[in-house]
Amino acid sequence: MKKNNNTARRKLFYALEMLTIDQREKEASVVEFCRVAGISRNTFYAHYNNLGEVIEDYKKYKSAGLQEFASKKFFFKKHFIGRLSSFLDYLKDNFCGVNVYNRLNQSDLPFTQLMYEAIYNMMSPNIHLKSDIVIASFYIYGLIKIIDVWLTSGCKEPKEIILDNAKIAFDVISAGLLSKMNY
Repeated sequence: MKKNNNTARRKLFYALEMLTIDQREKEASVVEFCRVAGISRNTFYAHYNNLGEVIEDYKKYKSAGLQEFASKKFFFKKHFIGRLSSFLDYLKDNFCGVNVYNRLNQSDLPFTQLMYEAIYNMMSPNIHLKSDIVIASFYIYGLIKIIDVWLTSGCKEPKEIILDNAKIAFDVISAGLLSKMNY
């Protein structure tokens, strides 16, 4: 990225999201991106050298937003389910972008890793994850899959269904029942 112009950047990200929803981003030209974004080609080239740079910048932007949200916005609530509720609101509000980000990153799965880190950070004030890392990981990856299905379906079900199921499983983990069972 050559220049930092948030307006042009925001418009190009919007164009990327719209073209990705239509599944045309890989065949779209700079001219089409500019048309959808409502900017000139000169503005495009003042900020980026090519469309690949727009996609990479978008990935970095979404990664940074998700990482920042995961690390800073949860600690004001006392319980994991409250933090998870805020996280689900964030994902729902950013559904289009998150869906696009996931699709653009299908090959290396950083979205799943970011989700894992976010949920791990949300859980860590409430339980001792180091001693129960296998159980916590099982729980986290299950929750990620539930959230993935929820996002893929357009967040049609109320988030309370996810929260109720997450709470039941979290209570079992935080009580240590699974780690104390004899297998």
